[in-house]
Amino acid sequence: AVNHYYDIASSSCKEQVEYIPITIIEKNYIARMLYFGIGIITGIGTLCLGYGIYRYCSKNELESEESEGEDKSKRRRSKKRVKAIAHDADSDLTESESYFTD
Repeated sequence: AVNHYYDIASSSCKEQVEYIPITIIEKNYIARMLYFGIGIITGIGTLCLGYGIYRYCSKNELESEESEGEDKSKRRRSKKRVKAIAHDADSDLTESESYFTD
């Protein structure tokens, strides 16, 4: 009488049996495909966002390099103007003297 228990509802002793869990696992393929698609779209979106940020940053770097190049060319032009002004100021020299000052 080891495997018996007293059941209050029926007021009698009953034999205790092993509980066998019965589970039915249904694989929901539609949900799996939906979540897989969401993952793929999220990954592509992340890559596009990263590429956009990369393009934006590289564009700004190119613009800054171009503006630096323009600044350098402006400096060169201003140096040429200074030299031209200096030559104008020295224009009262004779032809032979101006030859040696260049």
